[in-house]
Amino acid sequence: MTIETVHVTMPVKTYDMSKSDSWTQEQWDEWHGDHYHIDEWSLQILDNAVIRLAIRLIYYNERTEYMYFQFEAQNKLAHDLSFELLQWDIDEIARTLADQAPILLQKQTLDYRFDKGIAFPFMGEWEQATLQIKLTNAETNEHIQTFNIIITKKYTPMF
Repeated sequence: MTIETVHVTMPVKTYDMSKSDSWTQEQWDEWHGDHYHIDEWSLQILDNAVIRLAIRLIYYNERTEYMYFQFEAQNKLAHDLSFELLQWDIDEIARTLADQAPILLQKQTLDYRFDKGIAFPFMGEWEQATLQIKLTNAETNEHIQTFNIIITKKYTPMF
């Protein structure tokens, strides 16, 4: 089984809250007080002949103590595809996800969204996440490809 590694940089805006008393209304509107939900944002992960995969949202549910990635996928094949998240490492702390059921992506699906989550005691300020994803032909059970997706945050100070 070959594993392809894909490196992705996730842009993150940072704000100096010590200066917030001098922010303009436009600066407040940009910040909008929500660091864990990212609106109108998409992090492209894969785009090949088989699948287009992006992360649309990353959030932490304090009640369930689960961290979630919301994926948007497009199956480009003429047959159903099984999407399985095998392992999820956050700052080198590994979480095996073998107990989670695979997601079925029907043939030539357009922009199908689904959430995958793991138990994580606090979202905190993680710097790097690695997702191991396995794609399988859902009709023949033939392995197509396995990917290690390494997502590294890149911080940009705003104001």
